[in-house]
Parts: sequence; C-alpha cells; structure tokens
Amino acid sequence: MGQSKSLLITSIGNPQNYSFTTYSYRGEPKKGCVSSVVFDEVDKAIYVGLASLIDVRTHTQGEKTCGSTQQTNECAEKARKILEKYQGKSYGESAELHHDAEEALEEYAESTFRSAHSIVVPPLGKPGEKYTFRFPPNTANTILLLKLYRECGEETYTRIMVDLTHGVNFLPTLCLKAAQLLSQIMLVRSRSAVSLEASNADP
Repeated sequence: MGQSKSLLITSIGNPQNYSFTTYSYRGEPKKGCVSSVVFDEVDKAIYVGLASLIDVRTHTQGEKTCGSTQQTNECAEKARKILEKYQGKSYGESAELHHDAEEALEEYAESTFRSAHSIVVPPLGKPGEKYTFRFPPNTANTILLLKLYRECGEETYTRIMVDLTHGVNFLPTLCLKAAQLLSQIMLVRSRSAVSLEASNADP
C-alpha cells in the first residue's frame, strides 16, 4: 500500500472547440484552455477521451470554432497541430486507433495542463469521420474501470476528483460512474474515509 494521494479524472471531448477562459475552484481563478488547470496540485491526473478523438476533421487555421479571440484560436491551434498528425491514417485494428488516440490525448494534456496519463474508450455509432463503433452498451464502462484500476496500481487514493466540464455524449456520466466504483475500491484499500468530488464549470 502506498501513501494516500489525490487523483484527478477529467473527460475530454473535441479540444478543437475549447476556448481560453478563466476557471475558478474554491475562489482561486486560473486561466487556460481546459478546466483541469485549477487542479494542478493533484498527485496524478488522468484524461479520458473517446477513441474517435483522432477521427475528426481538423479545423484550418483561422476557421471559426467556438469563439473568435486570438487566445481562443491559440487553444484550437494547439489541438489542431496534434490531431493533424493522424489525418489520413487508416487503422486495420482498433488497438492501433486506441493507441494513437491515447498518445494524442497525452500530448494535448502536456500542452494545455501538465503531464497526465490518458485513457480512451470506444464511442457508440459513428461520431467521427470514418469509423463506426459497435459495442454492447456496458463495454466502455468496463474498459474505463479496468484501465483506471491498472493506472492506479498499488497506490491508495483517498481523494478522487472528477472534472465533468468537458467531454461529449455519455463520457462525463461514464467517468463519474467509474470514479464512484473506483472510490469503493480505494475505500477497501485505505480502510478510512475516501472523498469523491465531482466538478462541472458553469457555462
């Protein structure tokens, strides 16, 4: 058993649409492209996205996303530069797609927040440009919980924070549900109180 630590789980949708803004947590404002910037003191951060993250059309520079300020464009540009590396690439196996999506997600975290681990889960249907995903409804939940458990290793996290500000479709709900189950596992490990905090920035 390791020393008790804090864990952040944050859902990410299509970062090309994120804008530079000021987020506030417990009265402390911080500026950034993602709301997770207010949780920079956590011991471990995990970004969770969909495998379709890299199966999207990248916006050309100057094309409007969600806002029109120069700082907003800088946020979109960071995402575009990362995602365009995967444009035109074909995947014969879902494992390759998942690997590249996790790689892109970790690079995005590094550029906008800090070093973070990444987990991607399969979406449902065809949310991207080329690929259609067909899985039983509980597949994504099982994959996420298993990967979160592996990421935690033998560490004991007695404070688990879930940032639900970003993410698309069912992803924020999926993260919250997985975090609840993970907190129960940590409760058994720690044999003491485990706190679970869910945050969602006001629009």
